[in-house]
Amino acid sequence: MLLSHAEDQKGASVQTMLPLNLPVTTYKLCTDKNAFAVHSGIAVGNVGLDRGCRTKLAAEANVQSIMRNWNMDIFGWHRVTVYGDWREKLLNLAQMKGMDIYEEDKY
Repeated sequence: MLLSHAEDQKGASVQTMLPLNLPVTTYKLCTDKNAFAVHSGIAVGNVGLDRGCRTKLAAEANVQSIMRNWNMDIFGWHRVTVYGDWREKLLNLAQMKGMDIYEEDKY
């Protein structure tokens, strides 16, 4: 779908409808602080709010733990979300690189 830019309603921006009922892995590598963050969930909806990015995905996850463990100082706001359960492979990579690991959805 082609819409205006969400923040200022100017120009054009694409909103993509993403597949649902599939596992997703969300992560971020912070190389300057040698840190890695990850959490997992199931894609459950496309979000159509006029705030932030046009393409937004809602996922079922351990949200209380994610909010409690979210580290803005190290990772900031944005993360990368990919379809599939990539958690173990990404954790292995971070461990091999000697990164500090933050599993955001763990208690």
